[in-house]
Amino acid sequence: MSDFPTMVTSMPAPGVITSSSPSSLTFDAVMMSQADFTAGAVWPAANRAIYVPFIVDSIVTAYQMAFEVTVQSGNCDVGIYDELGNRVVSKGSTAVGAAGIQLVDITDTVLTPNTYYAALNIDNTTAAVTRISGIAALWLQVYGVQQQAVGAVTLPNPATFANPASAYLPCIAVALKSAL
Repeated sequence: MSDFPTMVTSMPAPGVITSSSPSSLTFDAVMMSQADFTAGAVWPAANRAIYVPFIVDSIVTAYQMAFEVTVQSGNCDVGIYDELGNRVVSKGSTAVGAAGIQLVDITDTVLTPNTYYAALNIDNTTAAVTRISGIAALWLQVYGVQQQAVGAVTLPNPATFANPASAYLPCIAVALKSAL
């Protein structure tokens, strides 16, 4: 009998899922369109939540989210939703930080293997964040990006998903650590 293990288990690796990482459902769109990260673009509409799908293939804990601010203005909310639009976690209304990476601590939240959405909402059209440009709105629809006119900065529960009206894919990151 071989010394090779008969059952191989994998430990989920800590890491970060972003709008352009292989675990994001938008990865193929980003690669196919040879999209660019822009220096920043103003938020497309006040109180528009944008939901970017990503896949979790092992049990992990989400503990922080991030995005890059290029123009500071107003307030934002970040969060994670399940594929049915149920809010799993959100930070709540938070001031948009000074230019640079805005790290947002969220409540440690266990995510089981499934599809989720990283969400970002900003309450004005003056704030600007780094986004991935060069992807048409129709491609964002194909790859599952969703949006919602929220009416306030706080992310809703549940979300009412709608196809994106603009070609705006924010660079959102979710930091993960092993839940085992």
